[in-house]
Amino acid sequence: MIIPGTTFINQEPLFLQVLIHFDKGYLAPFEFELSPLEEFKISLGNQPEAEYLVIQLMNEGQYESQIVPREIQREGYLLNHWQVSALRDQIVADCESTFDFSEAIYFYAQNEAYGEFSNFAGFGVELGGKFYPTIEHYYQAQKFENEAYNEKIRQAATPKEAADLGKTRELPLRANWDSVKSDIMWQAVQQKFHSHYDLAQMLLETDQKLLIENSPYDEYWGIGSAGQGHNHLGTLLMRMRNQLKQS
Repeated sequence: MIIPGTTFINQEPLFLQVLIHFDKGYLAPFEFELSPLEEFKISLGNQPEAEYLVIQLMNEGQYESQIVPREIQREGYLLNHWQVSALRDQIVADCESTFDFSEAIYFYAQNEAYGEFSNFAGFGVELGGKFYPTIEHYYQAQKFENEAYNEKIRQAATPKEAADLGKTRELPLRANWDSVKSDIMWQAVQQKFHSHYDLAQMLLETDQKLLIENSPYDEYWGIGSAGQGHNHLGTLLMRMRNQLKQS
């Protein structure tokens, strides 16, 4: 049984036969290859055929050139929320979801169980030749092109102070922030778990359980107050777990 909203992580290359939903219509079916260890969510499609589902790619930018032909890009077609329709049987056969929501691991506060997975947890990372006290320090510092302000964030006394500094709009965000922020977080997550052996073992011990950042404030990295957020941090941690298993 497929539960709408379930996060999938494919272990092997996944060949999807798809129909792209465009604002101006549909393309004929074709295939593209989804690389291993990618995340996507599924929901029920609006097609009358029961064998179709809608999937939402988490790393959509990487596949745009493969999925959207050049001639379509030139004509200015716009993807409608970047959703892809995929055959139900293929998803079930090629990509398993072993997540049991009743056994999901929720993490958020540092003083609670699995608080070590939080970006605020005190596990420093060295990236770009500089040491950052937490992932939160690194992530917030990457928002701006002003080097002096980046350094101010890096030296913030606490991750909360770093987060608050990152919320300023007195300085403009880097122009490509929305397109690079997931890659920046993924780089930081990898460094965190490669740098701290005990933490990596803790992540491996979560086995195949669903990891959910239970943030009531963040609907992008967490699940937000209504519990319907994207949980991108949780999916990155699950990707990290799979990477550790294969190393």
